[in-house]
Amino acid sequence: MESFKATGSWDGEFWVVSISNPPNFVTAQAKGHSRTEAQDGATELLSYFLGHRDFVVEVHFKEDSDG
Repeated sequence: MESFKATGSWDGEFWVVSISNPPNFVTAQAKGHSRTEAQDGATELLSYFLGHRDFVVEVHFKEDSDG
């Protein structure tokens, strides 16, 4: 199973998840009102581009972020 690493941070309004080294495109980010929503958005984004869901997204949320 493929695994993608990502970083999550609070931008003052949304949680933003940035995926490190996504396939076939340069940058990939997803936003959400909660950490879960942002992580789910990142999974949806990758599944759209990959055409499958046989992967995991490991998100490290920065603890110094508010929210």
